[in-house]
Amino acid sequence: MRYPNLIMLALFQAVIWFYLLEQYQVSKTLSDFYFILNILATVFIAAAGNIINDMYDLKTDQINKPHKIWIPNFLSFKKAWLLYFVLNSMGLIAGFWVSWQSNNIWFWGLYLIPVFLLFLYAIRLKKVIYINNMLVAGLIAYSLFLAFELAFLGGNSIHYYKGNYGFSLLETIRFILLFAFLLNWIREIVKDAEDVIGDRANGVNSLPSKYGLEYTKNGLKLITFFLLGILLSIAISNRIDQKIFVLYLILAVGMSLMIFVKQLKFAHQPKDFHKISILLKIIMLIGFFSVFLIRI
Repeated sequence: MRYPNLIMLALFQAVIWFYLLEQYQVSKTLSDFYFILNILATVFIAAAGNIINDMYDLKTDQINKPHKIWIPNFLSFKKAWLLYFVLNSMGLIAGFWVSWQSNNIWFWGLYLIPVFLLFLYAIRLKKVIYINNMLVAGLIAYSLFLAFELAFLGGNSIHYYKGNYGFSLLETIRFILLFAFLLNWIREIVKDAEDVIGDRANGVNSLPSKYGLEYTKNGLKLITFFLLGILLSIAISNRIDQKIFVLYLILAVGMSLMIFVKQLKFAHQPKDFHKISILLKIIMLIGFFSVFLIRI
């Protein structure tokens, strides 16, 4: 997860809490102030993960994106390590405060998990094929899961919020988390294709560096078609009162994904995958706006 994506992460969590849960009239057990602390905690921890990843990625970044290197060009390794510990500490302190306020101190452990996994990813798991991409995508979906979980720490049942017209809250959560995971998984693989030259030079095991771009593109198509299948299954299900949402999924999200698949055909160089990565950011935003069309 790169630095501009931290804004998107915070934005998505805010929309879940301040819009989606309000639409379902969820009786939240935590105040808005402490949820904002949760957003800060996840953003601080994610930013710390970016820093340690940049430190361990220096050799590949010198090849792939030398103009974007800021450690040690603008910040020494000593100061980068200090910033890494400060950000993690701030994130864990904010997370502890949220957990304490909710009277569920065990919840603090859920903030420790990404700290540990992001550290492990930077020093080892980034070079483990398949696991590396899925881990990053999973952590992004995990951060959104925390936003939902905080609403039910007081013992409210998620099954109670069924909605009046279509999707229950549980169905909506499943859709958002699965969509976030699959789309970010796709984007992580695309970023590996963009960085394939530096990865090969430094022995980083990724789909493009180990199996080549054609194999990678076929894998991307497979995941994308799976995601399209999920969208289609929602569209053809009996959701009479969700017509606008369904049409949006098909015409906006679905067609955008088909454009992505078409662009893969013409992608042969790392710079081509950079353009595709930007397209995927746009598709994320398109998918994000679908939340506002779900009729409760």
